[in-house]
Amino acid sequence: MPDDAKRFFRYVLPGLACLTELLIVLFITGDPALKTLTSSDGGSKFIEILVGALVASGGLGFLFSAVYFTTYWVFGRWLAVDHAPSFREAGFQLPADFCRREGWDLMSQIWHSQVKNPAIEGVTPVTARLSNTMHGLGTTATGSILVFTLWFCKWGYDLCPFQLALGSAFWAFVVIAYVFSFLNCRASAQTVINSTLLTVLRERQSIIEHSEPIFFVSSDRRDTIECRLEPRPQFRRVLPE
Repeated sequence: MPDDAKRFFRYVLPGLACLTELLIVLFITGDPALKTLTSSDGGSKFIEILVGALVASGGLGFLFSAVYFTTYWVFGRWLAVDHAPSFREAGFQLPADFCRREGWDLMSQIWHSQVKNPAIEGVTPVTARLSNTMHGLGTTATGSILVFTLWFCKWGYDLCPFQLALGSAFWAFVVIAYVFSFLNCRASAQTVINSTLLTVLRERQSIIEHSEPIFFVSSDRRDTIECRLEPRPQFRRVLPE
């Protein structure tokens, strides 16, 4: 996927989606400011605000993305893609404290070192689309929660109970839809990536009887992890000197 498309999915689209949600909620709750902007006298100002929102959507999306990825890895035990099953299926004896972030690190090193492998080369465009869609949905869900909080603090106290319930119900529906789509997309990405990774690992084990170990530095700890694929997968931590 081109870099421009990636940036669109990761930053611009989430920002636009969240701003659109805010406009919809202001409309269905009958906000006076929105009525003024959409009137004949405020039409030009409304267009100026829309252009400004379009320009600002990239910055908002980047902010939402930063919050999302922080949440994604802090709660990685529940949110992140789990690559450990493919390593265990290939015979890896993983440490008891092996986390999903380390699984992502090891998967990335093996995946990109085998980028010319037909199994990986053919499926990379699919995994890239799934990954960008998944993170785009996660970023948009995060942004929706932040924008809802802003709306509630700025406009919520001036609304009648019915308007407040209507706006809150709309946002609850949107966030649930994003989260549901995110989980389904994550499941698809995990299945495709792990099955491809398992195929590559089994190919390496069947072709090469001995190999040099793979080393990578743990993202969460100050140690190095050694991985030997053949003749039997060995996986151990190497503490720094």
